[in-house]
Amino acid sequence: MGNFLKNRTEPGLDQNTFSEETKGIKVIQEFATVDREVVETGKVRITKTVTEETIGISAPIINESYEVKHVAVPYKLLDEPPLALTHEGNITIITVVREISVVVKKYEVIEEIHITKQLTQTPLTHEISLRKENVHVERITNS
Repeated sequence: MGNFLKNRTEPGLDQNTFSEETKGIKVIQEFATVDREVVETGKVRITKTVTEETIGISAPIINESYEVKHVAVPYKLLDEPPLALTHEGNITIITVVREISVVVKKYEVIEEIHITKQLTQTPLTHEISLRKENVHVERITNS
């Protein structure tokens, strides 16, 4: 404590002014306490409604159909059977054969069946209902 008093200079005080009996200095400290309180300042009313509207939607419908034609072919005798299925563009050809007996076996083509794929598109309009929600918020104050 001696160094503290040497460095401190106040009028009328010197090192001998303080005695060894001094025990301490009482210090008072104040604390602030903050509390929270819920205060109703007003009310809110929320209204939710659902509206329904009818709209038209368009979607194409694709139909697939086939045209079947029996096509006569010129007389042919073959040593080996032809391919059962062949394709020419969008036409599938199924070869129909019959086996005939001769001294040597040969194949005669008697007919071809041509199948043509045809696509048609038909527009379709259908009415459907769609729902939509609306929310309205209204503040109600205390009077």
